[in-house]
Amino acid sequence: MRIMLDNNIWSYLGDERAGKRFKAIAHSLGHRVVTAPSILLEVLQHPLADKRAAIVEAITTATDERLRSEADREGAEVVAEVRRLHPEWMRSMPDTGREATWRTYWTKKFWRDAVEHHDHFRKTEPARRTARAVQCVVDNQKEQRERWNEAGFDLRDLSQVMMSPSEETTAEQRAGWGGRRAGRGVEAVQPGGVLAGLRNGPPVRAHP
Repeated sequence: MRIMLDNNIWSYLGDERAGKRFKAIAHSLGHRVVTAPSILLEVLQHPLADKRAAIVEAITTATDERLRSEADREGAEVVAEVRRLHPEWMRSMPDTGREATWRTYWTKKFWRDAVEHHDHFRKTEPARRTARAVQCVVDNQKEQRERWNEAGFDLRDLSQVMMSPSEETTAEQRAGWGGRRAGRGVEAVQPGGVLAGLRNGPPVRAHP
């Protein structure tokens, strides 16, 4: 049987410096200890260096099998389903080199770095996460812009979209819509338009 431990258990084993003892007990019962890189990543964010080092030592000492990353395993599942359902979507020449590079990193190099440079991971990982989040937003914006250009979509047209109360709008919900030219409503891009419509619920309608 393969055993995967939660970080709470690894923390106890680290405090007791019991990684080797736990591994010996697991083996005596016919079990193998497996650990995903995400477990180690979480430990590397522990604020206390001495405790962090002890937990990392327990994990690296007791682990029999270093699992592939979750992204790797989930990606493989997607590829397997695509191969089963739409084999025509598969690349004729898969980029196995890049896949092997990342798999080697997460199952070997990452573990060595975690032992030797856990302080470095503690300092740099938050910055890396922020950089990844920012890059994700930028990439999404670029993709949206490309789609809009391909579809001939003009953002300036949004200024022509107006919103006004419908027949179902209550008097309370109509608050803030007055003072406009009769029958014209408010611009959808203005706070009184889209935001009011979202706040008050469905009883609004958009029109050119």
